[in-house]
Amino acid sequence: MSILVTGGAGFLGSHLLERLYSETSETLICFDNFNDYYDPAQKHRNLNNLKNQPRFQLIAGDLCNPASLKNLFETHSIEHVFHFAACAGVRPSLKDPLMYERVNVEGTLHLLQIIRDFPVKRMMFTSSATVYGTGCIAPFQENGALGEPASPYGITKRSAELHCLLFHKIYQIPVTILRPFSVFGPRLRPDLAISIFASAIINQQKLPILGDGTAKRDFTYIDDFINGVITAWKTKECIGEIINLGHNQPRQIREVIDVLADQLGQPARLEYRPPHPGDLPLTCADLNKAQSLFDYRPKVSLEEGLEHFARWFCDQSLTDNSKMESP
Repeated sequence: MSILVTGGAGFLGSHLLERLYSETSETLICFDNFNDYYDPAQKHRNLNNLKNQPRFQLIAGDLCNPASLKNLFETHSIEHVFHFAACAGVRPSLKDPLMYERVNVEGTLHLLQIIRDFPVKRMMFTSSATVYGTGCIAPFQENGALGEPASPYGITKRSAELHCLLFHKIYQIPVTILRPFSVFGPRLRPDLAISIFASAIINQQKLPILGDGTAKRDFTYIDDFINGVITAWKTKECIGEIINLGHNQPRQIREVIDVLADQLGQPARLEYRPPHPGDLPLTCADLNKAQSLFDYRPKVSLEEGLEHFARWFCDQSLTDNSKMESP
C-alpha cells in the first residue's frame, strides 16, 4: 500500500514526506511537476534525505493531466493522499489568475475525480489562510465570515475547498481541509517574505517593506504545522472538517526583520514601499477547533524558528557560493 503526496518536492511536501517516512512503513510516492516557479534544483535538494530510501518513489507528473493521474492510481495501491500541489503566492496570482485557476481548481478536481473512481482511506487537502479576505474578523474562525477575497490565489483555494466538501458529501470521499498560516522554516520557498528578507540582509542589500512594517502575520514553524497535519490525519473526527493550523501569536513584520537580522548577524537596510493591494493588515488563526479535535498546540516560538531557519539559510548560501566558485 502507498501514500501519495502531491507537490511533495516543495517546502511543505518534503517535510511531510520525511515525517511520514519516519512514522509509517508504507511506500511513499512524491508526485511533482518540478515547474520553474522557482529553481527546480531547490526542489530536488529538498528530497535529498529521501531519494535513496527503499520505500520512496519520485514520479514527475502534472495534476492537470488526467491520463497521468489515472496511470498513477492504476499502477499503485494508494490508500492515503496528501494534496499539497498548487500554484502558490498572492502577488503572482494577480498577474496570471488563469494559471492559478487551472492548477488549483482544475487540478484539484482531476484528483477528486480519480479518488472517486479509486477510493482512498483519507485525503488531506492543504488550502491556505488567504481564503480569509478583507473584512474578516480576527482571530479567523473556520466557520466564520471569510470577508472579501483579496487575491485570485485565495479565491482558487476557497473554490478547491468547496469542491472537496462537495465530493465528500456526494461521494463520501474522506477529506480533511487544512488552512496553514505563514509557515516558515528550512527549505522555505525563495519568493516568501522571510526568504526575501534573509537574502537582502545577508547580501547587505536594501530590504523592501511594503507599507510601514506594522502588518502582522501569524508565523507558524514548519514542525508545528507538520505535527498538526499528521495528527489530523490520524484523527477520524477530522473527516469533513476545515481546520486552521497556525500559531495564534501574530507578529509585526518589522519585529520579524529585527529578530532575523540578529540571527544572521547583519543589520537590515530597510526600504519602505507602498503597500500591495493583495496583502492583509493582519492574519491570525483561531485554533479552538484544532485544539478541540486533536489538542493542537504549537510549541516553536518565532525566535527559535528563525534561529533554525537562519542556520539553514547560511549553510545553503555557503553551499551555493562554493559551487559558483568551483572551477
